Amino acid sequence: MKFSWGVGLTVFIILFLLIKLGIVYYTTTVDVHLVDDNYYEKELAYQQKIDNTKRANNLSENLKINAKKNIIKFTFPKLFDFKKISGTIYMYNPTDENMDKKINVKLSNGYELLVPTNNMKKGYWKAEVNWKVGDTLFYTEKRLMVR
Repeated sequence: MKFSWGVGLTVFIILFLLIKLGIVYYTTTVDVHLVDDNYYEKELAYQQKIDNTKRANNLSENLKINAKKNIIKFTFPKLFDFKKISGTIYMYNPTDENMDKKINVKLSNGYELLVPTNNMKKGYWKAEVNWKVGDTLFYTEKRLMVR
């Protein structure tokens, strides 16, 4: 059987429309995860985050974050009295938002905070540390590989 140009054009248009409908259907069923549900409010406060990061980077001794085999060690600067250091650590897992963790920082016996990784999924994590000494705010972030 021989196709005429009219039949070929009709088949092409129908296939084109079916592919377009398939793409539209696929894009409406894909679940898009935002890093944070209230990202707009966080964007408005971003300048404060920049200032806090600069303040932390200007310290003569910075917050150190190291991932070991079964633990993540946060070592705060010895420039301050450890009893006055407080804050929050946000642990983000980009592959599963249900694994994200929030850890309160309250040092009671030294400059180190140890976070066990037993119940954390192995792989890439991002640690965001919002910490303060008195009324002075600091911000530090680091990408980690939990093993």
